[in-house]
Amino acid sequence: MQAIFPHINNNHQRIQKQSNVNFKAGLTPKIMQEINKTDVMELSRKLTQKGIPNDFKGNKILAWCCDKTVDIFQQLNQRFGLNLTLPKEIYVEDFRKLNVDNPQMYGFCNLAPFELRKGSSKTVPSRVIFLNDLHRWENIDSISNRRYKEKFASTDFFLDIPFHEFIHSAQENRLLDLYDGEILLEKLQSLKDSKQIARYQEKYGAKVSKISKYALNDPMDAVACDLSRRIANSIDRGNLTPIKNPFAGIPYQDNLSSFQKLQLKLSPLNNALRDFWNGNFE
Repeated sequence: MQAIFPHINNNHQRIQKQSNVNFKAGLTPKIMQEINKTDVMELSRKLTQKGIPNDFKGNKILAWCCDKTVDIFQQLNQRFGLNLTLPKEIYVEDFRKLNVDNPQMYGFCNLAPFELRKGSSKTVPSRVIFLNDLHRWENIDSISNRRYKEKFASTDFFLDIPFHEFIHSAQENRLLDLYDGEILLEKLQSLKDSKQIARYQEKYGAKVSKISKYALNDPMDAVACDLSRRIANSIDRGNLTPIKNPFAGIPYQDNLSSFQKLQLKLSPLNNALRDFWNGNFE
């Protein structure tokens, strides 16, 4: 549920002068120019009008990346009849001030209500995305390349982490359609149990590590890592629009043909991912 993604710097001139960006992760000069011209308040209002309250703390890169991810998910829904539900809210925060175990993580999608700050009475609902304001988000392209090279990500695409967090939100909404709320909460809480995670890693580690090292965290991270790669591979990198359905075929297609079911039996990894996607975490 946590993601590895980096911090925004409000000085867009730093983005232009960045010398270690190599564009291999998809952050082209054209996209960087678009980010430089970003009006954060305008994007914030746009997302609010779409039913997603937000606060980007003036961070151009995070605002632009989240807005673009919303656009891509909506296009996937419209063009291919998908039902990828968007997050309820998106916030940039200093994670040192939050009630989280690791303040250095780059982001997370909250899957169960939690106390936002220690000693606070404010509880955050599920499906809210937080991104950490501690990191250098202007390095997103080179960081994406490094994470992929070190096998901590399934793709080097610079939108990998917003994809990852949005997928968590979409999957939880899907699971709410499949399970009673209390049953789902038990399933989500099991993902925090160290013994359960140890069993998961022992049973599926050899399979899911083929996706990325981060997929070893838990079954929902395996799904998010895999689907992030599939979505990244389904879009035109030039104009960032979907050109094919990342859910076509196994393991995520709802109705499988007889031939696809046979293929599924012959693929332990896809079989596991299909179980995880449908909330079967054991």
